[in-house]
Amino acid sequence: MATELSAMTIRYAGSADAQAVSQLAELDDAQLPDREVLVAEIGGSIVAALAVSSGAVAADPFRRTACAVDLLRLRARQLDRPRGRVWMPRALRGTLPV
Repeated sequence: MATELSAMTIRYAGSADAQAVSQLAELDDAQLPDREVLVAEIGGSIVAALAVSSGAVAADPFRRTACAVDLLRLRARQLDRPRGRVWMPRALRGTLPV
């Protein structure tokens, strides 16, 4: 049995995604009340969405989305971290404008 792999994109939902996110939430019987929503997109279709502040999730119940949801949660945690110093190789330090 051959498995087809598709690239997944994790990104913020834009205003053009509002209807797709709403339909996904309805399909999953979930509520995504936040305006700031991350989505997982495969092949041009949104398969999962996560409300950043509440952590509420909606995912397509007819597709395998566990990995997509895990990646959305990971990305939300990354975005929540305070920005600190960025690691840079020693060879590049002092060569870039500040």
